[in-house]
Amino acid sequence: MKHVIGLVVNPIAGIGGMAGFKGSDDPKLVEEAFKMGYRPLSPARALGFLEAIKKESVEILTYGGTMGEDYCKAAGVEYRVIGRPAGRDTTAEDTIQAVRGISQSKVEILVFVGGDGTARDILIGLKGRRTPVVGVPAGVKVFSEVFAVSAEAAASLVVSFLSGETKVEKRAVLDADEKAYRSGEIVIRKLGELFTPVSEEYTQGGKSATPMSGLSSIARGIAEAISEELKGALCIFGPGLTVKEVAEALGVHKNATSLVAAADKKIISIDPDARGLEKLAQKHDKVRVVISPIGGTGFLLGRGNQQITPNVLKKAGKRGIIVVSTPSKIACIRQLLVDPDLREIRQYLGEYIRVITGYREYVVRRVRYL
Repeated sequence: MKHVIGLVVNPIAGIGGMAGFKGSDDPKLVEEAFKMGYRPLSPARALGFLEAIKKESVEILTYGGTMGEDYCKAAGVEYRVIGRPAGRDTTAEDTIQAVRGISQSKVEILVFVGGDGTARDILIGLKGRRTPVVGVPAGVKVFSEVFAVSAEAAASLVVSFLSGETKVEKRAVLDADEKAYRSGEIVIRKLGELFTPVSEEYTQGGKSATPMSGLSSIARGIAEAISEELKGALCIFGPGLTVKEVAEALGVHKNATSLVAAADKKIISIDPDARGLEKLAQKHDKVRVVISPIGGTGFLLGRGNQQITPNVLKKAGKRGIIVVSTPSKIACIRQLLVDPDLREIRQYLGEYIRVITGYREYVVRRVRYL
């Protein structure tokens, strides 16, 4: 007997990341990202999930075209199409309708490919139904607790659930206000909860806030610890409150959500796209990248800082990749995660990395390449 799995794909998810747009909710920015030559992450992530699950005895129930059908066809899995999007360009309403149709067809579990905005639409579409849900991460912002850490992990999580080996919990759907996010303010709202299979290995945690108490003094200590290493370098400061405070202590003024490139305390570029940042890095002999893991999720690279490509990291080298964190945040993170698109950096980032937590204070964490 075949297991029946629902699949809904947001076909434009992730396109805003490498373009430096912080999201894909704004249709005008999506169009601009396409014009710049960038492409969504979701098609490859959908295919990755299907390739990993197709060896199992499953049937995929999905929506037409780029919302699922195209990838099922390409992967060679057994599937049924229960409906189609209203127009050529898909909308949130298409996702909601797809979820309603699929959930009413008695699927055992629903898999979606997208980011937090897609998770929000899944929540609306299910409207209180207890259908278990697993998210395949493909968005720019992936803060919700309903996501697996990768497409392959999502497939493993689904198989574990279908075999009765994984417990199901209510997990939070979180979303950052994209307008506020673009203006430098982190406003994360809990929109509701979905039932999700949970595994320590395969399921990501949700975004947690960086405690503000004592942050400035911690940041000053970190800044003092790394200041000598940054001299004469192109300094790339990633997003996050911790990095913001460290940059401020170093004399570089940025907000909490932007990626900034600076030299000699002067800002050269704010939120450059990936190709622009690569070109900028190539112009400098010395490049340093200052980043911090996302609290709760443990992601170091590939979430919210997609402009930092393997080419930029290779130019910086292992010594030039400077990871900073508050002691309280890193205490809750046992390993640092790197997105599958960045697996090639393993050769020069290594298996373990130092995380600076203050002046002459650091911890070491394992790096997990998904």
